Amino acid sequence: MARKLDRGAVWCIAANVAVGAVLCVYLGIAAAGVRTEDKWIHPSSPLDWTAENGTVLLHGRLYTPPFFDAGAKYPSILLFHGVTRTLDDLDDTARQLAMKGCVCFSISFHGHGLSEGTFPTSDGARYNESFGDAAGAYRWLQAQPFVNPARVGAIGQSMGGGAAIYLALQDLAPAFVAWYPATAYAWIDTPLYECTSNSSSFKGFIIQGTDDTCSRCLPNYTQHFVDGNAGKVDLYWVEGGVHGATPVDYPLYVEGTAAWWASTWQLQDVLPFPPIWLYAAYIGGGVLAIVVVVDVLVLACRAIKKRRARSLNQEAGSGGQPIHV
Repeated sequence: MARKLDRGAVWCIAANVAVGAVLCVYLGIAAAGVRTEDKWIHPSSPLDWTAENGTVLLHGRLYTPPFFDAGAKYPSILLFHGVTRTLDDLDDTARQLAMKGCVCFSISFHGHGLSEGTFPTSDGARYNESFGDAAGAYRWLQAQPFVNPARVGAIGQSMGGGAAIYLALQDLAPAFVAWYPATAYAWIDTPLYECTSNSSSFKGFIIQGTDDTCSRCLPNYTQHFVDGNAGKVDLYWVEGGVHGATPVDYPLYVEGTAAWWASTWQLQDVLPFPPIWLYAAYIGGGVLAIVVVVDVLVLACRAIKKRRARSLNQEAGSGGQPIHV
């Protein structure tokens, strides 16, 4: 009987250790990875970012870095896609920046993806309606307690690049990165490429293809905008690049964007080395240790109980009736 009990205890310990190990791995990956959460927000007026438009709901996605602490303050970045695209286009970029300690918030413009409303995709002159959506994303983000108000920026591609520049020109998200941006979009009555900023916080990085033929994103518009904001905007030309990153160019766009933010805001990787599953040992090791300690204590108690029972039986055998425990 004793052997059966001992064998059962051993199997119990083995099972607990196995469950604990799995739990450790799960907790390690969960804590050391980027977390996402869907959000639903309202746009703002393009002329007043504080004026909320409650008639439309926009789909957004919040990215938080590893070991996120809601009580801390984080550099934060808004991300905007292009016409007929969705927030999924910038998922890789958001995750890379989150791994560098940034909170990222991406939206789908109205009439795109899961967002409500309709968008004038047949009327390019009205694409600047995206500015109100960008303003609403900024309004929502800056209200979050974990955002560092001194470090709010934006990233956008094509139409989204115009939206990012729009926020920067208003000094709302003064640091920006734009991929082949739509600088012909008008802010009030002036195209973006004619606008300049006097803010000391205004700084940007534009990636532009030399062969971009999009009528609102022409290379000469980009060059004119950079010249008008001399010393404030870095320009990287992709030789032979067209409108929209090709599979060959795309990693360059993502890596270049992450590198610019890391240099501008002095960001570093949250994890000292990338294989996040290794962090299971640090995050879940305590859980496994507790399981082992508890199992050892249980075994020790059972051993003590058996030893006492044998001692009592021996005493009873020498002068009385056996005692069964």
